[in-house]
Amino acid sequence: MTITMTPDVAKILRNPFPPEVVGKLPRVWCKSCRDAPRGQTCDKHRKVKCNDCRNTITEAHLHLDYVGHAETTDRLLQADPGWSWEPVAFSAEGLPVIDAFGGLWIRLTVAGVTRLGYGHAEGKKGPDAIKEAIGDAIRNAAMRFGVALDLWGATFKEDDDAAAEPEQPKSESRETSAAAADKPKPPSAADLRDWALKPGRTADEIRGELRRLWAGHPTVAKRKLQNETGDQEELGTMLARLADAAPVDPPEPPAPDAVPMATHDQLTRMHILWGKLGYAGDPNRANRLKITANLVRREVGSSKELTASEATTVINALQDRASQQAVAA
Repeated sequence: MTITMTPDVAKILRNPFPPEVVGKLPRVWCKSCRDAPRGQTCDKHRKVKCNDCRNTITEAHLHLDYVGHAETTDRLLQADPGWSWEPVAFSAEGLPVIDAFGGLWIRLTVAGVTRLGYGHAEGKKGPDAIKEAIGDAIRNAAMRFGVALDLWGATFKEDDDAAAEPEQPKSESRETSAAAADKPKPPSAADLRDWALKPGRTADEIRGELRRLWAGHPTVAKRKLQNETGDQEELGTMLARLADAAPVDPPEPPAPDAVPMATHDQLTRMHILWGKLGYAGDPNRANRLKITANLVRREVGSSKELTASEATTVINALQDRASQQAVAA
């Protein structure tokens, strides 16, 4: 029986994953550690055994929620047992073309709908790198069908009501949230830790969060959790220490590489799509940047910082979201 994309099929793809299958993906925030030879760290950090992601890795890392290849495959099979994928291009030998960055473009077909995806193995080599690139590409393309989209873009609401206000980022709008709610939920200590450890945080930003934390949720400030060195430390003490070590002003943006940057047409297309999804205007800028950072897997201060490839990723995700809203309407 041929499966077609119906609202029921789209709902199967979009259903949230249970917490027990959501893993922790480590992301190194120290550029010097990322540039160090494989298996080594920079002079300022040491390698630790992380209790959260279970990796032996530089202490200068944080975590992103993700679902693995097996869970993604199972979700695709639930929606369409006949789903398939193929590379976008083949070499003269008939093998999938791997680009200069070690990445792979694929076409994923589910319920008669085909969408693009891109995967890479983050500099790894050999057969395992190929398998990892394929798995990453399938997860990336499946996201365009709504699979684990809540993990890629945490501020998209499950409810498709166009009049509903989008959720605010947990760490960067806590003051607004506290003023708007009679009984605000206590912030997550782990979320605040990860927020403070991200590159680019200034001393004033961290101290501002710390003041709000002590004023509104002192018990959270006293909560102990793992710091960037792998030791247990009170959150308030950690934030104060990170503020002392942080720059007073935001760092200068890195010089652009030779990688092609987002075009005017791409930026215009993103602006139109954000408007269709209800994320237009300055009040939603933080939401747009949070979603964009989740999609391209790095911090972004402006859409103009996106490469052409990253802009394509964001546009495809926004188009998919708009299509899902149209199907549900």
